[in-house]
Amino acid sequence: MYYSFKPLLKLRYALDDNGAKIEPSHSGQKAKCILCKGTVIGKCGEIYVWHWQHQNDRVCDPWKEHETEWHRNWKAKFPIDWQEVIIENYYEKHIADIKTADGTVIEFQNSSISNDTIRVRENFYRDMIWVVNAITFKDNFKKLSLVQLSLKTIEREYYKELKYLEDSYKADLKRITEINKKSEQEISRKIGIIKIKTNSVDKLQEILKDHENFTNEVIKKWSEEGVYWGDETYDVANKINPESKRQLVSIPEKKKELHDEIKSLEIGLQKINNLDDFEIEGQLFKILPYSNLPAESFPRARAILKKSRTSLFQEIVSFKTESEFKSYKYRQDQFDFAVDPTNGISNYHKKIEGVKISIHNLDMQLQGLKNSIAENLVIHLKSKIQDLESQIHSLNVELDDLIEEKVGKQQTRQFILT
Repeated sequence: MYYSFKPLLKLRYALDDNGAKIEPSHSGQKAKCILCKGTVIGKCGEIYVWHWQHQNDRVCDPWKEHETEWHRNWKAKFPIDWQEVIIENYYEKHIADIKTADGTVIEFQNSSISNDTIRVRENFYRDMIWVVNAITFKDNFKKLSLVQLSLKTIEREYYKELKYLEDSYKADLKRITEINKKSEQEISRKIGIIKIKTNSVDKLQEILKDHENFTNEVIKKWSEEGVYWGDETYDVANKINPESKRQLVSIPEKKKELHDEIKSLEIGLQKINNLDDFEIEGQLFKILPYSNLPAESFPRARAILKKSRTSLFQEIVSFKTESEFKSYKYRQDQFDFAVDPTNGISNYHKKIEGVKISIHNLDMQLQGLKNSIAENLVIHLKSKIQDLESQIHSLNVELDDLIEEKVGKQQTRQFILT
């Protein structure tokens, strides 16, 4: 027997901004995919059941079948927390239709599927049950229910014993049986919740042991993607002060700007060093075009008669006033110009050193923010663990009461039967 599935992924549930499961309420509504965290869009038309669909028609889980009313009706028989649950094995993730409190996976299959695919999914989910829509081929095989066979056997064994009590104790027995059944369901539900919360505590304890790695992961996600997501720690990370997060994310960009400024200053300094040297009375000057000399630099500038540069008696002019310096604008063909670079070089070095100090201060600020965030993450982790442990304790007390109550009802039922 072979089956296939449709390519478009249509989900009943997605995650809102608070990480809660929601159904679409109108077309165009946006949320996050519970598996890949990509953007999904609400599709609420009149032909198909209302569903979520990836914004770019992405299929992040090829196992997920096209959602129909048949699927919805089956899923609706189970609690919302059990529906569309992410299962991860061997670094592979898929969305199970139903995952019960005891870990059993239930898959609803409304279309054909190959035997190989069945084996792959059963190996992945392990403890699972298939519910297949057999309307179109129900006459091809004979149904056999082990549960019904077992019940028939029980009925035969106890029929004679219960028959004579039926008239006198029927009402009481039915009431106690129903109460006992509800007690078992409630006990099963409590045990499932305790398992889930205990697993969460175990995971959080492991994270707490390696909290430095957890802090680095949170900071990395903030810096690269702007948001951190973790099944057990999303709410923990979101308790960090948004202003601390904003400052943390902005520091790398500020450092980049400062490093770019240093490069620019070093280029300017190199340009000065690359100018031709000219010695005047034992002092080093740099030759550069008149147009590159600002007028206010006239005290450090000199004009050198070009034709005298190679003679023993060089004609060098020092400027006494700014106007005198400006008058040489029209004598550039006769003179070369030199300037004392000492102040310029010193200013470049001071600016570079100042920028380096700013970078160091940013590094100190960054480390301080990281330390503060790490401390707060540890506090929030411990607080969540403590809260979960308190919930588990309360649930265990309730479970003990339920079990004690059930034992009492079983004794009453046994008394009626005897």
